Amino acid sequence: MNRSIKTTRNYGQFRFMKGNRAVSSLHLGRLIDSMREKYVPTPIIVNEDNEIIDGQHRFSATKYLGLPLYYFRALNGSGLEDVRIINTNNRTWTNNDHLKSFMEKERDEYPDTFATKPYHLFDWLKRTYSLPFQIVMSLVGADPFHKAQGFKKGNLKIRDFSQAKADAIYLHAMKEFYEHWRKRSFLSAMCTLMKQSTFNRKRWIRKIGINRTKLVQCTNANDYIERMEYIYNWNERDKVTFKRKING
Repeated sequence: MNRSIKTTRNYGQFRFMKGNRAVSSLHLGRLIDSMREKYVPTPIIVNEDNEIIDGQHRFSATKYLGLPLYYFRALNGSGLEDVRIINTNNRTWTNNDHLKSFMEKERDEYPDTFATKPYHLFDWLKRTYSLPFQIVMSLVGADPFHKAQGFKKGNLKIRDFSQAKADAIYLHAMKEFYEHWRKRSFLSAMCTLMKQSTFNRKRWIRKIGINRTKLVQCTNANDYIERMEYIYNWNERDKVTFKRKING
């Protein structure tokens, strides 16, 4: 096979790969403006089916401006995993890009039961309870770094979805007591306390309910834990000392 760089204006022969991240209108607009000023041809990469592996934005901008499209055909068998590898190496895929891609894969592989699969359950928790990505990672039992790498490789596992959901509901209930409840450092502190046997959830709800003005904004999770410990122990004989979060 001739794998040299080719050029064409027949844009219709190419198509986006299902499961790839969506085109950003903001990035596309900036790219179009840049190409209008000066067009520096940069080949896109396609597979044998003319699916775009790398260069969706360059393709869209080139097509919009009617410029010659330069492309390079990769080895046979190139697919979505190659897309992830290329973009991960370029540091362009976000956690949400990986999430949406693997949700697409679940829909393809399990058309009748995809809603019960890990990435769909993860997305449901995140959207339903308005929680940051890393907090949901914690709720489903994922290590902040090593399991995050597994997340990006399609290896997400949820140990106990019922418990993760119960924890998410409890965190979401904090919006009644604290204006900045979605702040990541606060939620991280909450997750740290919820894992400790000395933390009683009903007692915390009772204490924060009558002392909500005492919960002020803090700079990191450990500062929040210190403040929450004070509120938790307020007017109580059995004082509790909570473990702090490693690295705050």
